[in-house]
Amino acid sequence: MSYNPKVSIIIPTFNLSKILMNRSIKSVLDQTYQNIECLVIDDGSTDDTEEKVKNLMTHEPRLKYFKLKNGGQSVAKNFGIKQAQGEFIAFNDHDDAYLPEYVQKAVEAFRHLPADVAYLSGGVINEDEFGRKTYYLPQLEPFWKLSIGNGWVFRQSAFEKFGIHSDPSMSGFEDLDLHLQFRQHFRGYVIDVPLRLYFLRTRPSSSALSSSEYHKRFVRSFENFFTKYEKLYENQGEEAISWLCFFGGLVYMRASQVDKGRLFLKRSRQRQPSFKNILYSGFATFGYKPFLIFDNFKNSFMRVIRSLLLNRVP
Repeated sequence: MSYNPKVSIIIPTFNLSKILMNRSIKSVLDQTYQNIECLVIDDGSTDDTEEKVKNLMTHEPRLKYFKLKNGGQSVAKNFGIKQAQGEFIAFNDHDDAYLPEYVQKAVEAFRHLPADVAYLSGGVINEDEFGRKTYYLPQLEPFWKLSIGNGWVFRQSAFEKFGIHSDPSMSGFEDLDLHLQFRQHFRGYVIDVPLRLYFLRTRPSSSALSSSEYHKRFVRSFENFFTKYEKLYENQGEEAISWLCFFGGLVYMRASQVDKGRLFLKRSRQRQPSFKNILYSGFATFGYKPFLIFDNFKNSFMRVIRSLLLNRVP
């Protein structure tokens, strides 16, 4: 008897109809594996998303559309999980794409993997705005660094059995939180073949880089994440808790909450000194603006370096 489980692919979206239709939805419907349903969860779009998706639905029975009040990506994901009819659930960003054999490869892998492997992904081709491509393979360890979510495939039963969900209180950290929820009960798996296409936004808007208002929205999310997982990171050793404190320091500094930022960067340095946390701690002592200038310069520099790396796509 052939193995042909249904796979539900959930695409949360908001005001990006053209790219949603031409890239994300198209890549899902063009999969070599046919037993799928594609659930578009519209998070309150005000553009022509609804019209375009519904027009396609008239001759594409695998496509479903749901419109919600704007509540954020986690709310859209959780709604999609509840609506999904498949044995497996996957997510796709509205501006990214699956390569044609992704779902086929995922189903074949799950067929031969033990039941305690509940989530998997494949290699990712990162493409920047200039068309330059590099290959990235997600690493399952150290598990406390890995964000999973969009682009990963999950056993549907895992969500039900342990009440796993995308937490709306952790916007910006929800994918890392999702991984930690899964990691407590299951193992993951990565297929070393390029199966997803991720479009890098290498030129964020200047307002995103310079305005503390943009970053303040992540402060509460980090505080929720830190409260929930501080003990877990402590139990993983000095490297883990140092990493978490460094991450928190960046969140606070970028939101112009300098005192908290300095405190977390100091904690990171004390737990496990590194060139990076010593350097960032040093710039934090000069205040918000000098720190932000350094942080923006470093990020821009690293984007240039990454674009020059010769990571060949397999």
